[in-house]
Amino acid sequence: NKILFMKQMGMWHLKDDCSEVLGNITSRFIADNSTRDTRYMSSRCCSVTPLVSCHYRDKPSVIDCSSSPSMDHGAASYWK
Repeated sequence: NKILFMKQMGMWHLKDDCSEVLGNITSRFIADNSTRDTRYMSSRCCSVTPLVSCHYRDKPSVIDCSSSPSMDHGAASYWK
């Protein structure tokens, strides 16, 4: 759930198609301290602007998520 909260709060910058790439590059970076892999990862996988998406209408968000399902069943929208 933490990733969903981060996406909803505008704190997520990792592109969806890079989660597997991130794990592989991170492992190689730790093994050989390669700056080439770090530059590749940041240019391909990181967004300058946050990647916001709605998941729960009853939790804080940077955009109106009132049309999303509630996390706590029956709870009112945060934006109400």
